[in-house]
Parts: sequence; C-alpha cells; structure tokens
Amino acid sequence: MVLLLNAEEIKGLVSMEDAIEVMDGIVREEAAGTTVHMAPFGGQHARPRGLPPARSEHGGEGGGVLRAVGGGAYRLGRVGVRAGGVALVFDTDGNRLLSILPSSFSSLRIGATMGLAAKHLARPDARAIGLLGSGRNALPVLRGLAATRPIERAAVYSPNPQHRASLASRASEELGIEATAVDSVEAATQRADIVAVATSSSTPVVTADHLHPGVHVTSMGEPHEIDASVFLRADQVVASSWQLQIEAIDPTGRRVSQRQGLAPVPLWELLADGRVRREDLVELGAIVAGEVPARAGPTDGTVFLESQGGAGDIALANLAYERARDLGRGVEYQF
Repeated sequence: MVLLLNAEEIKGLVSMEDAIEVMDGIVREEAAGTTVHMAPFGGQHARPRGLPPARSEHGGEGGGVLRAVGGGAYRLGRVGVRAGGVALVFDTDGNRLLSILPSSFSSLRIGATMGLAAKHLARPDARAIGLLGSGRNALPVLRGLAATRPIERAAVYSPNPQHRASLASRASEELGIEATAVDSVEAATQRADIVAVATSSSTPVVTADHLHPGVHVTSMGEPHEIDASVFLRADQVVASSWQLQIEAIDPTGRRVSQRQGLAPVPLWELLADGRVRREDLVELGAIVAGEVPARAGPTDGTVFLESQGGAGDIALANLAYERARDLGRGVEYQF
C-alpha cells in the first residue's frame, strides 16, 4: 500500500530540531559510504541554448527544465526521488514504494545541515551572523544556525533593498534576534562570527578580505558564490558530500546536466592547479562521528558547503511519512 499525503497532512510534522537530527545521521552515512546519489538534474539554468525562455507556472518567464534529484541512505533503509513538487519514498528492502508526498523539504534540509555544520565548526560563543542573500532559503538558514549557536544578531545584505529589509523584519520577529538590513557585503560581514552565503550567484560574493580570524563561512553549496581566496585562507574546508560537491561538477564549472555557460568553479580550479589538495577536504560526517577533529578555535577559519544532495530530502520526507502514517493521516492506495 502506498500512502498519499498532501501538504496540509504533513504540515508541522518535522521541526528544525528534528531535521538537524536527521541530517546528523545522513552525513554520518555519507562519510561511511552508505549513501547513494542521483546528481541534480534540471532547474532554471538548464534550458538548452537556443530555445525560448521557459514559462513559469504563473505564465511569466522564469521556468526551466524540471528539476529532479534523488538518493538514499541504506542504513536508514530509504531511497527516493524528488522531482518538481513531489517526492517518492521507497523502502530499500524490496524497493517498495511507500509514499508520495509534497517535496517541501529542501529549504529545511539546507538550514538543518548548515546548522549542524555550525554546531561543529563555528565557535561555541558565535553570536553574530552576516547573511548574504534574502531569497526563500535565507530564513531557514538563520533558523538552522540559531538552533545550534547562541545567535543574538544578524546583518542581512542582498542587492534588493526591499527584500533584505523584509527578511530582517521577519527574522527579528520569528527568531527574537536583532536583525538589520545593511547596504553592502562589508557591512554584513564586519562584525560576523558566522558568514552565511545563501545566494544563486554565478560569481563570488564573498572574498577573504571580508573575513576576520575565527569566522565560520557556511554556504548553500552554490559552486560559484565563494571566492578562491576564502578556500586558500581557510584552516578547514568541509562539505556534506564531496561526491556531489566535486564529482557532480564537470571541468567547465557546471553541475552535470544542470548549469550552462558559467565560469569555472573557484574550488575546482584550485584543485586542478594543485593549490588545494583533495585529501585535505573533509566530509562533515567524519567530524560529526569524531573521526576528524574540527578546527573551531578562536582564530580558526572554516568553510562549509551544503552539497544540495537528494539523500537528505528523502530522509526528511521519510520522517514526515512515518509520522503521518502513525497519526493515521493520508490515503492508502494499492497500485
């Protein structure tokens, strides 16, 4: 039997604290090699050259190739696919389809994973965030960071004054912190203990000149948003999945089957030139499991990349499915 769930039936079933716990398990599995990935496919930037702009669901420009991503964790016993607005969760024992439900977990996964990374990589007394970006993932990022560090204030910068002011207002109200909109990257980062980069930029938005010793830089994993100088200065560079962060990007600097026409990825170029060694790059799961010590001292600079994978989305969808099933929600359907 397959459990069909709608958005209302899964609403509120998975909190940020729940998501951080789930992602703790997923990154451990990633480091242990018991995850499987389907490289992200499609998205707004994946439309082939020469075709007219795709239409959004509201009729305007802004659509793209249907975005799909998949993966799973074998110790968890779940695999699945997230495509468009739907997630399919399968059991690894017999590959049975268990549930079809809304795929509303990517922002929660991003915030939870960045929060988990800050728990291990940011200084324990980190209280100030410099947030670059004010899109749909920015507030979940603040939620995740505030769940694991004693955050008191945030300075928010994005190119759109109305967007950054609106986000700062919402963050202040929801998180009970002093959140202010500022008018430059420099103003956002000058007092920050954590610099959170949550953009869709195709060029770097933060450089080493924006950082002072002991800062933790955390990124949604967009391959172009952090300048090469940040990686070169860092004492430790960490990702949730180096398979997705590196192997899912080809030498021209785009994600496989996704982005076209972009400049080479800064980190990829550093690896190709030998200025950064692959063996020095750490997976978050190895730190969480205690296999590699975290560099979280007063002057240690760290960088974390959230790798945009599918295993975490499916794990969160699975938790929502299990809780909805236990509460008797949804409709069972026999295929």
